Amino acid sequence: MPKRHVKSLDELDDPMLAGELLMTARKVAHDSHVKASWRLLVNVGEKGGQVVYHLHLHVLGRNDGLPLD
Repeated sequence: MPKRHVKSLDELDDPMLAGELLMTARKVAHDSHVKASWRLLVNVGEKGGQVVYHLHLHVLGRNDGLPLD
């Protein structure tokens, strides 16, 4: 869990934090048993679908063998 607030990916200026976020998303996918097929989504700005104004990533995946549509 980051210790400082970052409003959106558009404001992220810390390469170490960016790497930590990606590695954590990978761990979440693996721990959720969707490591074979998953998608990472980040909404940026109101018109980009962002409704919670702190940077967070959505790990979308399936563990039933069906494709992500």
